[in-house]
Amino acid sequence: MPDSFKQILGGARLSFAKGGWVWRLGNALVLAIAAYLSALAGVLLSDASGDGSAGFHLLTIVAIFAIIFWFTWVVEAIRDKLQAEAVKRADARILAYENLDTWLAKQIERKRRDAPQVESRLDEFGFDLEFIESATTLLEMLHSTINSQFSGDAQGERIEFEITFMTLAPSDGKIVVAAWANKHRRMPRSLNMRKNNVDVYKSTVTAEVYKMEKPRSVIVENTSTSDYYKELYEGEKEKIQSTIVHPILNLDNNVCGTIVCHCDSTGFFKQSDKRYWEGIMEIYAKRIYHLLDS
Repeated sequence: MPDSFKQILGGARLSFAKGGWVWRLGNALVLAIAAYLSALAGVLLSDASGDGSAGFHLLTIVAIFAIIFWFTWVVEAIRDKLQAEAVKRADARILAYENLDTWLAKQIERKRRDAPQVESRLDEFGFDLEFIESATTLLEMLHSTINSQFSGDAQGERIEFEITFMTLAPSDGKIVVAAWANKHRRMPRSLNMRKNNVDVYKSTVTAEVYKMEKPRSVIVENTSTSDYYKELYEGEKEKIQSTIVHPILNLDNNVCGTIVCHCDSTGFFKQSDKRYWEGIMEIYAKRIYHLLDS
């Protein structure tokens, strides 16, 4: 079979599985065949009965229903099988990437841990190392949850997520990224800027959440068209295209930090899905507050 024909056939199968033009064409063809066979059945039954009795009409209706039902069932079964295959392949591809990323990250972390005189990056901000380790574990769990379900679509396209925990540093009382989670386990670039500028985060969404009389989650669907989201460095909006900032509240409903989740896919976080994402974020926000309060 020529490669060009294989590509065309593969595209047609994908379109059929996704409900595209091949699916619509197939539906039309099935209905046409079913209508033809139904008409043929009517003629044959008419010739066999020789009259137009009620029994004949009832038999014709049953025959037409059976033909259309059978054809529709066959087409739906084929489509379901193709859809399952497409999803399975996409999931396998995403899982393969995730496993490789996790392995590489652990290798890098192991080399860094085995290196002599390794110091915590966060010592200077006054955080307890055990607290940071626990908070990081929670963020990694949240990242794993979101990444495993939303990091790709049926074509295997990847969406990169990063999650940070922002709060006030004990050392100076200014906003800082205290913990983070991403597939590479890399420190946020802005944290290097924070070492030389304690007010680097004063124009962030987190800073606005701290100022709210009634703190609430903030979703920025598209950072490139939003005046609300300010870049901390040139090109940041290319990496962070959609984001949600969820407040961590204490027992008095005062903000004691935020969970920030952003990705490189425009419009991923939508206002229409705000309630759903608030529910997910709050699960981890409560546990981080427990760490802060302990």
